[in-house]
Amino acid sequence: MPPRNTAISSHRSKDIIISSVISIAITIVFGYYFLYIGNRERKPTFYLDPTRTIILDKANAANAPLQLLKSNGDAIHADVTSVYFYFFNQGSETIKRENVYEPLKIVLRDKAEILDFKLLKVSRPVSGIKLIRDTLSNSLTIQFKALEEGDGLWTRDCRAADWGELASDFSEIARGRSVAAGEP
Repeated sequence: MPPRNTAISSHRSKDIIISSVISIAITIVFGYYFLYIGNRERKPTFYLDPTRTIILDKANAANAPLQLLKSNGDAIHADVTSVYFYFFNQGSETIKRENVYEPLKIVLRDKAEILDFKLLKVSRPVSGIKLIRDTLSNSLTIQFKALEEGDGLWTRDCRAADWGELASDFSEIARGRSVAAGEP
């Protein structure tokens, strides 16, 4: 009889070892999934296209019988350029209006002035994206209901500034956080 107990106990120890190895393997697989694959983050991204379209070059237009006026009738005495920028959620987690503590503002540095803007494309109208111009602070405010992964906007704005001012204007400021041109 004693040899029979050792056979059963060795068989049980093999079962315990196999079940332990299987449990460890399952734990590693689920741990990896929940740690890396299940990791969701919000990643709002602002991208300023470095290509600028010259609409009016004041040096070339100085002798032309042409005068460019603002909407209030004032003459523009600076270079006028057009710039494209994009704002979207690059993360996998939804950005809701409640997740934004202060309004998202795009503010120009130096003496550049926003003359006009046009919202060219919104990824999904259900996201409720709006772009509002604040003439007092010379800024654009981005408002939205919720941005899913890949949701965002594509915008063109026209700016008036001298070329020296435009060079330093290549950085945009989004509510106190500097976002350089071309960087997400």
